[in-house]
Amino acid sequence: MEQQDPVYKQLVREIESYIQRHQLKPGDRLPSTKTLCEMFGVSHITVNAAFKHLQHLGVVEGRRRSGVFVADRAHKSTFGARQQQTLGLLIPYGNHPFEADIIRGVMETARSADFQVIVSNNNNDAAMEREQLRSLAASTAGLLVMPILHSPNYAAFAELVDRGIPLIFIDRYVAGIKTPVVATNNEAGGYQITRHLLENNFHRIYVLMTGGATSTLERIDGYRRALREFGKTFDARLVRTASRQMDAMLYDLTRQLVQGELTQQDKSRLAGYCLMSEILSERPQTPFAVFSVTDDMANSAYLSLQEKGINVPADVALAGYDDTQYYLIGGPTLTTIRQQPHSMGAEAVKVLIQQLHRQTKSTSGKRLSPELIVRGSTTAPTRLKKTELVNN
Repeated sequence: MEQQDPVYKQLVREIESYIQRHQLKPGDRLPSTKTLCEMFGVSHITVNAAFKHLQHLGVVEGRRRSGVFVADRAHKSTFGARQQQTLGLLIPYGNHPFEADIIRGVMETARSADFQVIVSNNNNDAAMEREQLRSLAASTAGLLVMPILHSPNYAAFAELVDRGIPLIFIDRYVAGIKTPVVATNNEAGGYQITRHLLENNFHRIYVLMTGGATSTLERIDGYRRALREFGKTFDARLVRTASRQMDAMLYDLTRQLVQGELTQQDKSRLAGYCLMSEILSERPQTPFAVFSVTDDMANSAYLSLQEKGINVPADVALAGYDDTQYYLIGGPTLTTIRQQPHSMGAEAVKVLIQQLHRQTKSTSGKRLSPELIVRGSTTAPTRLKKTELVNN
């Protein structure tokens, strides 16, 4: 094969040559993807990319569960037409309230623009994400992706971008991949929550965070900016990061948490609980504050504070991020940063459709404004009523 073009384009020429050499007629079936991989020494994703390009040219057509066939150029392939009006959405879980709102925003906006959406979830698994990227890229006009937290599939995303497949990241992104991102201005959110705690005279602020998400790192940037403005030195010892084994909030445990059914063993699987217990074992002087980068972690951290009889917010102020949980279970209302997941999904669709219509590779996206919601977990009881009336 020639070397100057992308591999999939070289394969396109090889397949066209194969059709001519074997005098295949409209309706004749092409070799399977596996066979073509073996014949030309390429990957499944390259074969799928070549098929997609050939379908766009009207050379071949795909038939569900049957394979790929030489197209009748006198008749348009209905598969190709459907493909051009279908978007792919890939998301880690799908059942968390934040992700569910993103899905609603995507579905409603796509429907209003006459696009269908294929939704896939991968349970935050790297291998599943790679496989789903490959599948969705071959069957849709473009992709909307919230990447997994750990082991980002840089090579898989880079190949999609190199092939010119429209791709939009939602909420977080894979560093180094130049494609639009639609997310909250997380640096501003981290700054707002930290400034609020500093203004309420909490001068020692712990952070509970998960690793591997660009959105989390941006929130820490905002935390550091607020400290600088108040003349505080950043202390890395106050930032506690969950291990990979504990940092994915398990949603069946969330349900048990709400219903008060957690065992001690269950609690040990919750990131916020473990990190808060670690801090308390060091016997820090109160009062101090805790900024959790998600509401889920804040709620499980509160379990540990409850066990030790520590009052929130008099002894420890506790703030979250996301505004997916109004109350700390069995405790006060939760101060947090409100995001706009529904708008995030909607804006991501708009950016993707603009790319499809303009056929450009613009890397501009959109950042949505965060909103500080002050509630009882960081505010003295005498001031709680007034604050809640203002913010809700």
